[in-house]
Amino acid sequence: MKKYFLLLLVALFIAACSNRQPAGQTTDEQAETETTEAVQQVAATEVVIIYVSGMHCEGCEKAITGAITALEGVQEARVSWLEEQAKVKYDPSLVGIDQFRAAIEDKGYTVSEYEILPLAEQAGGQNE
Repeated sequence: MKKYFLLLLVALFIAACSNRQPAGQTTDEQAETETTEAVQQVAATEVVIIYVSGMHCEGCEKAITGAITALEGVQEARVSWLEEQAKVKYDPSLVGIDQFRAAIEDKGYTVSEYEILPLAEQAGGQNE
């Protein structure tokens, strides 16, 4: 019984130590840092709608989704063969339209045009 009590005590001690704040950083400072990082992440994100022709089924959607999401910097991709478009959320400092076009065309589809959404439409459009 003493062994179990000692083990429980050690486990609680380890758990308490792992929840401690970094030295010199208060909860308010940590929250501010996390908020700043979140704002920077949103500011570094763009959403583009790429119009794609040649898709005719869900398999086409999957092929294009896989090609786009394999690119570094892509956070989310939604492809619709019915709407003939791919909606991509990405970090423009890491990837861009030329890479999207190449990835889509490498799969045998055609990119006709694209439209980068204004920031106001980006937030609402990703929660559909």
